[in-house]
Parts: sequence; C-alpha cells; structure tokens
Amino acid sequence: MDLAEIVPANPPVPSGGTTASHFWIWGFDTDPAAFPEGKGGVFPSGPGSAGNPSEFFLDVEWDGTQFTGKVYDLRPLLKGEPMVVTPGQPFTIVGARITLSVAASALGDPSTFGWGTATCTRHSDKFGTEGFQCFDNAPDAGFTTWPQ
Repeated sequence: MDLAEIVPANPPVPSGGTTASHFWIWGFDTDPAAFPEGKGGVFPSGPGSAGNPSEFFLDVEWDGTQFTGKVYDLRPLLKGEPMVVTPGQPFTIVGARITLSVAASALGDPSTFGWGTATCTRHSDKFGTEGFQCFDNAPDAGFTTWPQ
C-alpha cells in the first residue's frame, strides 16, 4: 500500500484511549456469494449491516505501542462461529509504503478474488460496532479483481 505521506514511527493514539488503533487494511472477497455476518453485526461494521463481502481482512495495526500484521478470517462467521485472527504476519513499513506478506494458502488459494484497501482508525476494540472511520479507500467503491 502506497500512502500519501510517510507512516510515523510512533503515530498518535486516536480518540478512544488505550483500545483505539490505526490500521491499514486490505479486504479480500474470495467468494462473491458469501457475506460473513457475526453476532452483533459484521466485521468491521455494526448491527444492521447487510453483511460484508470480504471473507478475509489483512491489516497492519498500530495500537499506540507497536505495529502488528494480522489476518482476519471471517469464513467461520458463515457457520455462526467466531472469526479467526492470526497475528504475527510479516510486514514492512518504509517511508510511505506498507507491505504485508501472506501466503495464498492462508486465503484458501483462490484463483481470482476482489480486493480493496483502506486507511482507517478504530476508536474501540469492540468489533461489530461503528467505532471506526476509514479515511481513504482504493478503489473508491467496490473491489478490484485479481488477476486483472
């Protein structure tokens, strides 16, 4: 992900205190017919949402102390089970570029998928709430298909 400005080594903590975070996120729609929805709403949206078209989210998060690379597997939500979060994903931040590496097998080895990115701030650690803001999305709406 190429950003407009460099990522500070120690970004300010967003409003929300110790549970707030900044995150740079990639969403992957590997199954256009699936819309994972969990109890109390969908990830990362809140109650009343129509479901999320992404089965996976990958992100680099800043929690006020450290950066962490994570994979969020939302497919279990389709069966009423909790999503699976796998921290410790390798990433680099060099100036205004964030790179997160994840094996295709972690996404179910899809031959094609839709994807999009965003720069966001979460004001609470409670998923399934609307306690987040995304400041920039690419593309502006929908997904980009891979391969193109």
